[in-house]
Amino acid sequence: MDIYSEMILDHYKHPHNSGVLVDFTHELVKENLSCGDKLKIYLKVVDDVIEYVSFEGSGCAISMASASMLTDKLRGMTLSNILKLDENYIYELLKVPVHAGRVKCAMLSLACVQGVSD
Repeated sequence: MDIYSEMILDHYKHPHNSGVLVDFTHELVKENLSCGDKLKIYLKVVDDVIEYVSFEGSGCAISMASASMLTDKLRGMTLSNILKLDENYIYELLKVPVHAGRVKCAMLSLACVQGVSD
């Protein structure tokens, strides 16, 4: 279990895909009002396929690690595939039990990116 906790802290301290994507086609924003976590995800989509992805945000280790891990997996996915992802997908990425009070934190990145259908 400790190795997974270390993995979350590493993604929190050194997030992958962090920063603004200059030539994005989609900008998605979500905020967790219950704790104040904020997330903005940028996608560059060509022919329904995500070519590039990045994010900016602030929040707890779980929300930022989730964003880092999810953005690692999004490149190459189609927009329709993103809409099929569920909570279990995020739990598998995190590999640690998520306390009930942190579920919204863990799911913020998924909720944000699934806003592409709005």
